[in-house]
Amino acid sequence: MNKIFPVCNHKGGVGKSTVTANLGYELADLGYKVLLIDTDPQANLTSLCGIIPSEVKRTLAEIYDERAYKNNITFKDLIVDTKIPKVSIIPANIELSYCEAKRTIGIDLALSNALLTVFDDYDYCFIDTPPSLGQFTLTAMVAGTHLLMPLQCEPLSTWGMAQLLDVYDRVKRNLNPKLQIGGAIINMYDNRLKQSTRIESEIRSFFPKTFKTVIKRAVKVSEAQSYALPVQAYAEKHEVSQSFHELALEVIA
Repeated sequence: MNKIFPVCNHKGGVGKSTVTANLGYELADLGYKVLLIDTDPQANLTSLCGIIPSEVKRTLAEIYDERAYKNNITFKDLIVDTKIPKVSIIPANIELSYCEAKRTIGIDLALSNALLTVFDDYDYCFIDTPPSLGQFTLTAMVAGTHLLMPLQCEPLSTWGMAQLLDVYDRVKRNLNPKLQIGGAIINMYDNRLKQSTRIESEIRSFFPKTFKTVIKRAVKVSEAQSYALPVQAYAEKHEVSQSFHELALEVIA
């Protein structure tokens, strides 16, 4: 596995799941084998991959609360193929929320240790996280190699960036010295708003490691989601499709 990308921002609605799903598709389209992991009990990434969360029988809960160990279930047993060739997912559902409440001993390293068992089976891994700085975001950072941070050009989206970077620093210092900053992703950019240009400039000034590619807000993204498709599969020639392709190339550069 070349890189493991935790996709994190503790503000909701910044498009973490959308970015995760579309980057996974773009890299698969380039010929790479991709593993997606949904660590959010809301299961948005699972839904975007065409899987109904309520029908999922096994999730990361099996690993987090040690049922996998007790029932002789492997990490590979949790992996589900999606309808996109070369893209697989470990899905989520509401059951994950119960694991966080239990605070099982060793949960910090559970995902990291589990990924070692499939390390040679995939080229890239993307881990979608909840809109919080809680246990599941922490486990994703502990397991990851390169942190991706989707942002909107809105004050509430950017104010919390310092908090996320503080958590990153603590994880790197105490739990995962291999974790690096992959970069910030400006997502759902609305060029009709004057503040978008101003805040984008502030983001790039405050955080130079921001990807050049900007993902604009587009109805086609929502339409594609309603069919559980990546944007490129739904509207290949749309500007946003090309943007996700360019972003994917930047991410793995």
